[in-house]
Amino acid sequence: MAGIVSIISAYNVNTKKISDKLIFEVGQIFPAKIIKSNDSNKEVILQLANGWQIPAKFEKPLNFIPEGLMKFQVENFKDGKLQVKITDNKKKENIKENYIKEFISDDKENINKEDYEILNKMIKHNMPITNENISKIKSIIDFKNKIENDNKKEELFIEKYIKSKNIDLSSENGKYIKKIIKGFLKEFKNLNTDDIFTMIENNIDLNEDNIKSFLKLSKEDNTIYKELKNLNLKYEESYIYNKNDFLNNELKNLSEIKYKELDFLVKEQIKNKTEEMKNAIQNIIKDIESYNNDKFNKISDIVKEYINDFKVFNSISSQYYYLNVPINLNKYEYNCKLLIKDDRKSGKKIDSQNVNIAVSVKTSYIGIVDAYIKVRENNMHIDIKCGEKWIHILDSRKDKLLENLSNISYNVSLNFDKRNTEVNISNFSDIFNDNYLEGINIIV
Repeated sequence: MAGIVSIISAYNVNTKKISDKLIFEVGQIFPAKIIKSNDSNKEVILQLANGWQIPAKFEKPLNFIPEGLMKFQVENFKDGKLQVKITDNKKKENIKENYIKEFISDDKENINKEDYEILNKMIKHNMPITNENISKIKSIIDFKNKIENDNKKEELFIEKYIKSKNIDLSSENGKYIKKIIKGFLKEFKNLNTDDIFTMIENNIDLNEDNIKSFLKLSKEDNTIYKELKNLNLKYEESYIYNKNDFLNNELKNLSEIKYKELDFLVKEQIKNKTEEMKNAIQNIIKDIESYNNDKFNKISDIVKEYINDFKVFNSISSQYYYLNVPINLNKYEYNCKLLIKDDRKSGKKIDSQNVNIAVSVKTSYIGIVDAYIKVRENNMHIDIKCGEKWIHILDSRKDKLLENLSNISYNVSLNFDKRNTEVNISNFSDIFNDNYLEGINIIV
């Protein structure tokens, strides 16, 4: 077959990795991801599994830009670009497995096929793939599996740990340590694998209090909002209340979040509101620490029930824009969950060209409706999930919805499907499931 040579030098692209010479053959099939397209969706930039980017062209414009890793076949070489077509991608899991195989270098010790799912999740959660990290994650997950499947192993672990500290198991100190460890293990067993990865990704230590807080924040509705409201009431009822107190003002501001119009959910104020909650919580913690000992102890009694939840919320907010609050819309109140993840740097605005958004609203009539929104360059794909009996009704209004979205500066595609998954922080990466090639930068 004819060889196709030197495609990079014929096209000016801004790449992370470039080469003066790449060789493809007509008929060759290779995995890649579309990272950029022109207005007609006919000319694209493909990112290969090794991180290199190349120009390519389709014979006919694509109706929409597919997400994630795809298989392409070389048809020709013309005008400095590969001419390609998308091939059968039914065996997408094999593509992902081969991708991981290709980039696990020989110095990665003790890696086998059973570990691919762990490596896959490490990539999704932006964890550097080093021997140390792989060993750490495998040890945590293996330990959890052992104590879940055999209670005797849990008891044996506790006994060995206490003995290793030269502490008598029957002593008061030994009994106390055993109680602490059992409390941790009880909560630890409530975590699933995605929860563990998410806590590690957000630099949240795996201890009893943090696990309790994380599960409340990720699995329950309106946790922070309810706690801030309760905290405000308790503070006002206490005899240390001072209406001019800075702490009181912070609590009052937070308690009013619910009553403000939430049109910010579709505007840049999403960021501002999340930062407002995060900063106010930080101020509460900081100002508590500045009080004299007597007042500090009294305030600590009020906030100790919630303070760890606030700290875990702040840790999560450093990686995600996260809101879980009741909202007022057209005089009705709805539970609303919002998660945003993009490639922004710290302190910068949401990247309007590369962002994943998940919105979950609990409605009165049609139950919970989720919207998964992917924005890549000028393309926006909206995947709406709802109860099966509502799919046809919503789909019948698809043209009207697209018409309402026609004035935004994106090429919009819209899909309706059955809701099978609960939206939360832990499964966010799996919902969007497009980090395989993006993960190349964290493989060490």
